[in-house]
Amino acid sequence: MAKGEGSDASTPKTVRIYVGGLGQSVTAEDLNKTFSTPQLGKVESMDIVRTKGRSFAYLDLLPSSDKSLPKLFSTYNGCM
Repeated sequence: MAKGEGSDASTPKTVRIYVGGLGQSVTAEDLNKTFSTPQLGKVESMDIVRTKGRSFAYLDLLPSSDKSLPKLFSTYNGCM
């Protein structure tokens, strides 16, 4: 099947996003509350990784629209 054949190009696809620099007290619920919004989309799943002195997460996000990802990155990139 050719690329894009049989699918609607405007249908949002799940995107895996890296969220770094998390504090030790950040929970899955905190990430869900922050990233699952009508403006951004819905967190389908997540993996939180905690190692000695380092915490980060991978979120599988289903964007609510084509403008959701640029909005997410402009809002949260570099955020503390």
